[in-house]
This record gives sequence, C-alpha cells and structure tokens, in this order.
Amino acid sequence: MSQGTKRRQQKIKKVLGGRCLIRERLREGIVLADLSRSFLVRKNADASFAPVTVDLEALFLRGDLAQNQAMAPDDYLYFMPSDTPEVYILGEVAGPGNLPYAANLSVLRAIAGRGGFMPKAYRSRVLVVRGSLSQPETFIVNTADILAGRAPDFKLEPRDIVYVSRRPWALAEELLEAAVTDFTRAVLVSWTGANIGPFIKKPVF
Repeated sequence: MSQGTKRRQQKIKKVLGGRCLIRERLREGIVLADLSRSFLVRKNADASFAPVTVDLEALFLRGDLAQNQAMAPDDYLYFMPSDTPEVYILGEVAGPGNLPYAANLSVLRAIAGRGGFMPKAYRSRVLVVRGSLSQPETFIVNTADILAGRAPDFKLEPRDIVYVSRRPWALAEELLEAAVTDFTRAVLVSWTGANIGPFIKKPVF
C-alpha cells in the first residue's frame, strides 16, 4: 500500500469515527472512490430525485464536518469508482449515457458515439463539465463551428460530462444544475442496470 493511500485512509478514518453517515465497513470503499464525482441523491415530495449539495471530498479528505449532513429516508449515496475511465454525454442526444474513455475521444466523437444530436439540439454552445461536482471547471464548445471547419474539435478527459441543451444559453451556470442532475440520473440508471437488473422479467400486458 502506498504512503498516499495510507494517508487517505487515516483522514477518512478520522472523519468517520462512529457517528458519520457512513459506517466503518465502508471505509475501504471510500478510500478507493473518486470523491470528487461521488454524490448524494434525495427523494422529493413529488417522488422525483435530485442531487443534494454536499462536498464529499471536503468531508472525507479535509474533515469539513459542515458537509456531514443527516441522511433522510430513501436517500441514495453513490461512491464513484476511481477506476472507471468514462465520459458522459447527456441532454439533447439520441442516446444519453456513458462511453468508455479513449485517448482520441473528442466532443463530436462522443456525441456521435451516443447516436448524434437530436433535431432540436442547440449546437452552437455545448457545455463540458470537468472535475469536481461541487467546484467544476466548465468549457463552452461551438460544435457548429467544428462541423464547419472553423474550429478544432475539443479533446475530452476521463469523467468529463458533455451536456447538449435544447435552448440557447449564455452562461455555463445556467446549465450546470441540469447537467449535474442528468449526470446523477445517468450514473444511477447505469449502475442499477448493471448490478440489479430489471425488476420486471415478463411483459405486464
């Protein structure tokens, strides 16, 4: 075990203690998780789910106990594995979801890999979200210019989120909430599909 992993374990152990929202048996999993992309989802009154603003990286690695929120019934706490090099293509594309990361993956190639743009997609400003969900770095990509040969394609990095809007927008902050919400939904759908499977095995009708 590396010294960095040992220090990470010590920090997490110090934060968890016996009174945190995670029990001791999950410590090893947290050590191996990408906390910058891990999240908490809560059920709303209308039965929909939405991400809760909590910085798990700050909680477990920096000991910020202000992030140690009380859990509510039906909460879903997801720890992103650190060994999943994927990108997420969401919004107005034919098949929203994830793609395996490759060294030559770009915005247009990723969108094509999920079936391409929907007819009403706003192609002049595609949002790329990079890094932590709580403090993300954002990039605006004009795919219309790329397709016309007026600009180079934008190279993606592992865990990037590519979000295609239906309507025109000016500031990245306008889309961040929608992008993060769609990201959490896509991750949960992908995880439950891979690990739980469909609950209905035969047609209902």
